[in-house]
Amino acid sequence: MRAGFEMMRWDMLLQWRSHLYSATLFTTLSLGLVAFLLQPYPIETKWYAVLLFTDPAIVGLSFVGAFMLMERGGRTLSALSVAPLTANTYLAGKVLSFSLLGVLSGLAIVLVVTRGHVNLLLAVFALALTNGVAVLIGFGLAAGVRSVNAFLVRMSVAMLVAVLPLLAFFDVGPAALHWCLAIIPSLSMLTLLEISLTTEGGFPSSLLWHSLYLFVWSGAGWIYAHRSYEPFVTSDAA
Repeated sequence: MRAGFEMMRWDMLLQWRSHLYSATLFTTLSLGLVAFLLQPYPIETKWYAVLLFTDPAIVGLSFVGAFMLMERGGRTLSALSVAPLTANTYLAGKVLSFSLLGVLSGLAIVLVVTRGHVNLLLAVFALALTNGVAVLIGFGLAAGVRSVNAFLVRMSVAMLVAVLPLLAFFDVGPAALHWCLAIIPSLSMLTLLEISLTTEGGFPSSLLWHSLYLFVWSGAGWIYAHRSYEPFVTSDAA
């Protein structure tokens, strides 16, 4: 665990040097401004959940992939391939550092949307879980590519798939379609984020099921990322 936090500290330093925090601050301020401007209008909470979902989608899917490609371009992967670094340590550093970034960014938006009337523990839990899954998916998207163009193609397809559950989230279309779209984890992410915005006390039963489903995706994503680690870090040195 200590090695994972050391890797997290190293990743955060690289993120700072690569101006990733500046980019995250810009997206947070932009989304926060949109949320603030919508406050006077009777906007359904689901739309705020979609706005909040945009944050892990950006940080988890796109930023982590861009960061990994930057590591490859900076020959960092060559050093990792000969360093005494395990796959678990490398993955833990990525998940912890990017999830922390997503949680802090998301909390800022949550506080704007709810005006401080929020179950903070539930909000942190929902943001941490959704961001963690998004980071692992982002790792999977970037691990098998060798160019920015290939990553952009993968990310575009992933983004398209990720937004399809909006049909089920807003109850558009037949029930059979909703059941099919429920397989995609973004539906559970959206639902969990909506619950975090509307629940100040107590925990609804749907929270358990959607959380468990995202934990399943976290486990599957970790296994896939673990298997992709060695080919990914050695591909640059080959």
